[in-house]
Amino acid sequence: MTIHAWKTNFIGLNKPAKVMSGVADSFVGVDLWPHANGVDDPYWSGGANPQYYRWRVTFTVNERLHGSHLTRTPFRFDAQDIEVGDFVGGAQDGKVCQIMSVESKTNSQVVAIVEDRLRYNTFRDPAGFGLFTAPGQVIFFQINELGYPMLDPVPGEAAVDFASNVMSRFQYLNPLINYLLEKPNNGFEQGDAICIEDEQFVLSDADNVNKFIGTVVHPGPGPNQFILRPANGVIDFVPNLPGSVGDYIYPSMDGSGDLTTNDASRRPIYMKVAAAITSSTTGTSVDPTGTDGDVVEFNRVQMTLGSGAGTYNLDDAVATFNANTNLHYITAIKVGAATVVESDVAGIGSAYGIVAGYSPFSATINGELVTFTTTTSGSVAYGDPAIADVNDMVIDINQAAIPDIVASVANGSNLQLTNTAGQDIVIVNVTADVNGNNFAGPASVSSLPLLTVASGTTHTLRLERLDGGPITIRDIQGSFLSSVGVMSGQTGRYALGLNIEQGLRSSTTTVVPTIGGREALYALVGDQAHVLDDGNGEWALFLFDGAAWIKIGGERSVAVDARTIEQAIALPGATTTIGTVSEDRRILNVSVTVLQDLVNAPDFAINVGSNTVWQFSQHGSSKTGTYTVDSDLMTTVREDVVVNIPSNTATGNIRVEVSYI
Repeated sequence: MTIHAWKTNFIGLNKPAKVMSGVADSFVGVDLWPHANGVDDPYWSGGANPQYYRWRVTFTVNERLHGSHLTRTPFRFDAQDIEVGDFVGGAQDGKVCQIMSVESKTNSQVVAIVEDRLRYNTFRDPAGFGLFTAPGQVIFFQINELGYPMLDPVPGEAAVDFASNVMSRFQYLNPLINYLLEKPNNGFEQGDAICIEDEQFVLSDADNVNKFIGTVVHPGPGPNQFILRPANGVIDFVPNLPGSVGDYIYPSMDGSGDLTTNDASRRPIYMKVAAAITSSTTGTSVDPTGTDGDVVEFNRVQMTLGSGAGTYNLDDAVATFNANTNLHYITAIKVGAATVVESDVAGIGSAYGIVAGYSPFSATINGELVTFTTTTSGSVAYGDPAIADVNDMVIDINQAAIPDIVASVANGSNLQLTNTAGQDIVIVNVTADVNGNNFAGPASVSSLPLLTVASGTTHTLRLERLDGGPITIRDIQGSFLSSVGVMSGQTGRYALGLNIEQGLRSSTTTVVPTIGGREALYALVGDQAHVLDDGNGEWALFLFDGAAWIKIGGERSVAVDARTIEQAIALPGATTTIGTVSEDRRILNVSVTVLQDLVNAPDFAINVGSNTVWQFSQHGSSKTGTYTVDSDLMTTVREDVVVNIPSNTATGNIRVEVSYI
């Protein structure tokens, strides 16, 4: 049921934002938050004041008329348009929850599980209550691909400050830049750099840094989730994102406009960071039939149903739907009808005359152990902290995450178990309650039978969209879909991609005073450092390649570093530095021009670093003229060019020139 990230919506041209009013008629708490945030968290399941963060809410939804023919039902929104991932907020108090699953809906009513995402409302409310007022008026809406709510037009039922309160809520932790992801027992800490390796979120190292996706903003909530600051934007509106988690995705070169994992274009545009969550809906009626000529619509593709015999059955409908899967992307499956069992207090018997027991007690359901310890609802209803009522039992069963088993409250007071795969429901008692009463069987606390056998002969319709996109369906003629009980909506999510835009991440340039400041940076691949003094009194620019800093420019690179250094020296002169040559330069030639005859001049040398490139002596060299030697010296590091002149009492003038490339 969990959506592991915020679901955003790219509405499209000429389609209005889905904003509808309604009423939250009633609610039942479903799940308490199972993890403490620090040692003093009062609101988690083991805290001093445990509070629900998920509720089952029954809504009445008002129809909204609009001017677009492109919505599921042209020119109208109704309760059938409410989808998993949508948001609903209290019209007066502005508390916003996200719809995590839809259990049933008609044109005017929805029963849904809603969640106080990140327990934002819980810690906003002085009493720690995270749900909007119920009964009370509510507003349904979506967020866009930038993470902001779309509230145009705001229904008249909303308070004056509704829009500003809701906008503030999404600015607090904008989901675009505070992305909620999940990895069991991840152990991540704030500031950790996260990469993808073997399709898993992992800490960065030298081997995976090329798959860097972002930095942990907050470890949690709980041990399994973490909030990521993505290196670039995360997208969740691209259908059929190819490849596996961690793959680079490229534009195709075949003219189709498709996306591919083939790197022929050498232009990566996404990296896949999470797989799609399949959208699905399963019917509630058994072995449905219809009349030839019925017309249904899947994702705006209309299909006529029939067998040629006047009526058609489920097999005929499935064949028609799947013949058009390439157009509407939905696959139809004939599945065993769900197996459902409900408490039977009168027939099976009840230990206490109601569905309730004294915690703790335990049983296995289809081989999975369930220990009943929750008493939040029962303790309030009956004034005894040890009593677990039907609401508490539902919480414990659903938290056990038994494959294909869903627990719910039926008729206000009965426990209902549904095997959505149409298989048997087998209960084995393990530990009785304090009075020796078992969970199931005769005179039990749940009044459920120990064995409910699937019929094995009845079937219903299941619709799936593997890429997680919308399943938008409706009856055009006839009522086959509504009689089957499949629901329109997007219950899943497209695969997530990191928008890398010719680079895995947006890099930064940091200005530091020295090389030491550069080394102190927490750098990631692609980051740059502008060093004001590289140790030679000049600025330099460096690029971090994931392992080391590479110099890519400097103050000397502004000018063409291939020239002639020259300087005139009057004797008697001392040792003189006449310039500097960068690394990887070739000395071409060195010349000394005697501008005025030298008298009593000593021997002197011209050095590039520790290498002598010219030796000057008085042997016939004191007269005016130019004396040149060639050189093939290559510098390996930055070197000074120095004229080494011993102490002397000479007279005369010379000009020294050193040419290099």
